[in-house]
Amino acid sequence: MTMAVDIRLKRVYEEAEAADGTRVLVDRLWPRGLKKENLLGLIRSGPVTLLYAAKDEAQNNAVAPRRHLLTLLAEDG
Repeated sequence: MTMAVDIRLKRVYEEAEAADGTRVLVDRLWPRGLKKENLLGLIRSGPVTLLYAAKDEAQNNAVAPRRHLLTLLAEDG
């Protein structure tokens, strides 16, 4: 059975919505104080929105962690 994974990207300045689920600030390469295993657990339990401050939606601090997390989740099956 395939698990639906919902990792969204959003500017930190945008309004919070109920559909955002858990909101995690990515101000560097990885969210501070959050272990990879803990973040994967949050993603498995519901939607997660990675927040970034950059104006560029295509290139920001949240793009690489999202790609990495999706790869890890795909490997886990």
